Amino acid sequence: PDTGASDFRVQVAQVGLTSQTVSKSFYDGGDTLYNIPMKLPNDTGVIVKAQDFPMTYPKLPAMKNPLNGNPLILPSAIGGPDYPAGPPACSADPAIARKDCGIPGKQYRIMYTTERWYPKSDGTGTVRGGTQGATALLLLPGTTPGQVGGYNPNKVFVWAHPTLGQADKCSISRGTSDIPSVNGATGAVSTGPGGMDVNITDMLFFLDQMLRDGWTVVMPDYLGIAVNGPTGNQKSYVVGPQEARDIFFAADSLQSPADNGHGWPGMPKKPAQQFVVAGHSQGGHAALWAGIKANELKQQTGQTLLGVSAIAPATDMNMLVTSQWDRQANWIIGPEVIQTWAGYLPSFAFNNITISDAAIQNLARYENYCTTQAYAASYEFFPGGLQSDGVAFMKDPNNPDNQKTFYNWASVFGAQTPAAKPNDFSTDQFPKDLPVQLISGTADQVTLSQINAAFQENFCSAVKTMNVYWTPVQTGAVNGNPPATDALQAADHLNPLTFPWTNFMGQINKSNQHELAGGTLRRFLNAPSQAASNCGTYQAPHTAAAPKYPFTVDTWYVFPAGTNPNAAGFYQTGGSPLLPHPADVALEGGTINPAPPLGTVNASDLNNITQTGCGLQYEYYDVPDARIYKVQARTNTACYQWGMFPYGQSGSDKPALLYSDAGAAAGGTWGGPNGRGYPYIPPKP
Repeated sequence: PDTGASDFRVQVAQVGLTSQTVSKSFYDGGDTLYNIPMKLPNDTGVIVKAQDFPMTYPKLPAMKNPLNGNPLILPSAIGGPDYPAGPPACSADPAIARKDCGIPGKQYRIMYTTERWYPKSDGTGTVRGGTQGATALLLLPGTTPGQVGGYNPNKVFVWAHPTLGQADKCSISRGTSDIPSVNGATGAVSTGPGGMDVNITDMLFFLDQMLRDGWTVVMPDYLGIAVNGPTGNQKSYVVGPQEARDIFFAADSLQSPADNGHGWPGMPKKPAQQFVVAGHSQGGHAALWAGIKANELKQQTGQTLLGVSAIAPATDMNMLVTSQWDRQANWIIGPEVIQTWAGYLPSFAFNNITISDAAIQNLARYENYCTTQAYAASYEFFPGGLQSDGVAFMKDPNNPDNQKTFYNWASVFGAQTPAAKPNDFSTDQFPKDLPVQLISGTADQVTLSQINAAFQENFCSAVKTMNVYWTPVQTGAVNGNPPATDALQAADHLNPLTFPWTNFMGQINKSNQHELAGGTLRRFLNAPSQAASNCGTYQAPHTAAAPKYPFTVDTWYVFPAGTNPNAAGFYQTGGSPLLPHPADVALEGGTINPAPPLGTVNASDLNNITQTGCGLQYEYYDVPDARIYKVQARTNTACYQWGMFPYGQSGSDKPALLYSDAGAAAGGTWGGPNGRGYPYIPPKP
């Protein structure tokens, strides 16, 4: 299983004939790991083979300082010296080769055993077919126990990756090569990262820090991704019970004893049978399902799930379909859904076609794209981008002619929606005492902020420890060179990942930078059982009228009414009047998370960028270097994050939301257990 050349002496024999013995040299470029053996171990959670696979961080370009225009690396020390966050500094310096930006510790690619859960059209499913081979990346910290940065057997972290595409080039363990993307509107060709680099970029702001803290990091590919053979023909996109199994069995596989015959040296010390899971987007959905299946899979594996952190997760599947059917994002996500579910339920899918003629004609092409490629290609149908109208991937679910079809799928996707019920202790319920954390952006255009606010309220009604952190704003400060116009500077689907290691939503001691630097995600992962539930602290409704941007529903996007977020040089960021004020709770002589003042960043002249108020969430200062200016950053103490997304409103003070008022009229709230909002089920035709 090790890459490189291997020498063999070979004979070829058949009845009545034997060849001469010859010497042959076989070369494995790394793909042999992905061939599933004809016979797998009968037990799940076993490492079948492993491959030493030294990894490096993606090469990131230097960027201009948003304040003075000097070419600088990305912020590398946000939050203070004790717990700095940010990508490795060397990765942004063009004078330093990528090979010098290695990931600390040891890295492996592994194949382990899992099992396949087959869904049915009524939303239920069964496990059958014996053990299956799946792959993952495994990152070990320094191997000296007890030392700072050393391996800690009590710290196992499973990372559930976001939507990347389901072809080999998109996978996190096999997608090592850069891939070309073609803009569907202009034909321009660009080269971007493969799945491994996209995934590592997703983790740039906290991966180094986790390894320094002694965490072992496991990253499953999910069953059907990357492997060769028939298993690779059956994908498992947003199949919650499957994602849960891949996560649990990947964590359990670390118990496999050393076996040098399979390239696996074993762990420095057998890890404790416990782990924490976190994931982003699709991975957030997977992490939540690991929680839902925690009791069942603990009985099967002996593994205890200590906590779940879901970052911008996909939650209400039916509402996502209803809201995104005619948006550009559906050309990126939709083919993944169809590829999986039409594969599991072919007859049902054929008799209940939900996608448009344009999607049918282009489906085979889009199914082979990674998300970066699908995004570029989708400009053929949405030349104006995310804010524009275009050719829809799906049929209109509100059209009476299509309602029966979407209703027939509602049981399937409703069953994949992570939901919680008070006083329900059945197997397929999120355990009441399992700590869960939600990290989400106030202007998410993919998994949608309001959907996750409804998910928040639903879980707050049933789970003892629900810790929620709504990231506020972000700017070009960590997005690369800011263009002269950029309408999407609010905290969207991606940049919540840059906040949570450093910033802590809640009781911030303003006189203690160390307290501020602790980080809500870091605190949660290190002690999920000690996390405090903040379900009772939600924001009051605002009075400003929300602009219908970029969707046709009112929402809490952070652009104030009457402003033009597309205007050159204008970045609306912190402190929008559209965001409600936090609850007034006395602390340190002030309040928890006071809303920062209105701020702008004027980037009309990239060599003379200025800001007012909290245009940027950070304070910058330059450190000259022999090759390049380096930027250090600390949290701007004038711009504390504000807290919970507004929820719990009912009656006339509740703005028009994605969810109906029916539940509130019946005495419930729009996402609560007594309401009819979350999870959403389309009305029966």
